[in-house]
Amino acid sequence: MDAQADTTLIAATNRRTDLDSALLSRFDVRIHFAAPEAPGRCEIFGLYAKHLPAEQRFRLGDAARGLSGRDILDVCRQAERRWMCSLLRDELDEPPLPLPLPPYEEYEAALHRRLETSSEREDDAPPPAPPPKLSPHAAAAARAREAHGRSGSSHLWANSVAPDRR
Repeated sequence: MDAQADTTLIAATNRRTDLDSALLSRFDVRIHFAAPEAPGRCEIFGLYAKHLPAEQRFRLGDAARGLSGRDILDVCRQAERRWMCSLLRDELDEPPLPLPLPPYEEYEAALHRRLETSSEREDDAPPPAPPPKLSPHAAAAARAREAHGRSGSSHLWANSVAPDRR
């Protein structure tokens, strides 16, 4: 693929440790966005587990330290899938309609499983490299993201391709 003049490539991930170091070395700038704090995590649980009382969502948000918004979505989906499977395994002739929503305990169990696998992955991960000094464009992108209040732990990479100057 031929490089275009003044092209900027931007990539983002919640799972930096899954990326190849050779790929990462091709990016000029790396920006780390921290995972949301407990109130933000509680709000994210509120998006996906609306039926739970605020107190239960707060307990989930408080326990989900270090998880990104995507991780919390995955926890909620896993809780819902397991709950649905348990309903289907009961082989009810007439399932109750509307189907009952997953209880708090289902979300708590899914969160516990996720935190166990997250801590195992983090133990094997190499320590993160110190962040480089940001270019004016990368700093502006970071300020814009912060101003919009987006939650979730992620890494953002940018690489500018300048025209060939021969």
